[in-house]
Amino acid sequence: MRRVTGRSVIVVASAGAALAAVLTAGLLTAGVSSVGALESGRPPIARVVTLGDSYSSGVGIHRDGDDFDEDTCDRELDTTPGAALAQRLGARATMVACSGAVIGDIGAQIAAAGIGGDGDRTLLTLTIGGNDVRSFRGDDWPNILLECITDLSCDDTDRNGIANLDEVSTGLTDLYTSIGATYGDATIRVLGYPRLMQSGKYWCDGVTGVTHYEADWMDGQVDVLNAAIAAAARTAAVATGADIEFVPV
Repeated sequence: MRRVTGRSVIVVASAGAALAAVLTAGLLTAGVSSVGALESGRPPIARVVTLGDSYSSGVGIHRDGDDFDEDTCDRELDTTPGAALAQRLGARATMVACSGAVIGDIGAQIAAAGIGGDGDRTLLTLTIGGNDVRSFRGDDWPNILLECITDLSCDDTDRNGIANLDEVSTGLTDLYTSIGATYGDATIRVLGYPRLMQSGKYWCDGVTGVTHYEADWMDGQVDVLNAAIAAAARTAAVATGADIEFVPV
């Protein structure tokens, strides 16, 4: 997703830093045996390509955008999950994820990565879909968060709930199916989004004014999106026969 201003940046930045560690652990733990493909007899991964939005590019690792290796897209090239996994596997890392990316941007990212042939010995990881979400008020996800932090009773699904889930789900299914059909020999890992709030009993610690009801509602919206991402990945895997899996974070 993109960076936001005001107090909400604290939520997104701190979550982004934590997510880098979580995604690295998730990819290493959930993916190494299948990524290395030692048991299956497939050749080992030679290249890890990181696609997607800011949750893949590295937002949250630095507070100041100028501190990123490539500040236009808020890219951190050597401490993000894809780079860490590539180092562990002895593979080459390619980072093309960009802060603010939407589903329609992934085609250009793939072209920029220059993936050859059928994607043999290539691992593709991506987070995408969060920036495509719109509420019934027309807000994107960062502004939904901002609404929850600055106003009361943001946990109003009729106002702030995800209004275009079917559209996002269709876009994700089409995207994953296209990637699987084009790169049938690649290992494709679709990553979910984190629960940002994870509240305590009464309040969301660290975010003033957000009750645990509101925090739980925000995390619930993430669960809804993750379920759509996972379903799209399963559908694409069946349709193409490609190695496409959803990795929860």
